[in-house]
Amino acid sequence: MSRVATFYMRDNLVPHIQRLIAVYRTKRDATLRGLDETLRGTDYTVSRPEGGFFLWIKLPTGTDLAKLAEAAVQARVQYTPGTAFHPNKGGENHIRLAFSYESPEKCYEGARLIGKAILDSRKSA
Repeated sequence: MSRVATFYMRDNLVPHIQRLIAVYRTKRDATLRGLDETLRGTDYTVSRPEGGFFLWIKLPTGTDLAKLAEAAVQARVQYTPGTAFHPNKGGENHIRLAFSYESPEKCYEGARLIGKAILDSRKSA
């Protein structure tokens, strides 16, 4: 089995990696487009990675984290709070979104749904 895999990968590894890069780039771009369209006009920021499977969002000013958690459940979208990645405090105003699993269309729609949940969770000024 090892020899078969080695033989196959000799000619197919680079094209396979190029195909994967294109697939994940399309999903990333769809997610970014949905977020940018929905959160335009806020002071949110989002990472724009050249690789990987996740985006980091710095939530817009005034986002109520408890309301966001409730709104995300209601919208049936998931995110990981930034605090999960900081063992000694930090990350309170950040969330991480994954985009690797779903289709570009679902990534776009999910980004719009989380964007709307973020907008709905902002404290009235």
